[in-house]
Amino acid sequence: MPVNRSGQVINVQATDSIVGATIDAQVGNTTQVIDPMGKTFAKFAQLSAKDALKNAQIRTDTTAGGVIGASKTALLVTASDIDLQATAQSLKLLSDAYNKQQPKTPAQ
Repeated sequence: MPVNRSGQVINVQATDSIVGATIDAQVGNTTQVIDPMGKTFAKFAQLSAKDALKNAQIRTDTTAGGVIGASKTALLVTASDIDLQATAQSLKLLSDAYNKQQPKTPAQ
């Protein structure tokens, strides 16, 4: 695969959904796994408990270029405890299913 001037490989992947394929890149004896959904599912995993979901906040005043000064936040979700528990459980199941599908790294 060709590289650009700074030695970077640029790989553009067409998909039919938001899910990208995991790519194993190998240079010599070193393998790097590129998982485009890894960070997303790690964030899901952090919200898989009712209290974590209940206390999750988002920035409300971000504009192009960022925020100057103190950032304002709001709760990510406002819902009943029953809805929060159901949502947290769903996120946990989704995260667990994702983790079960990850390839196992062979022992070296």
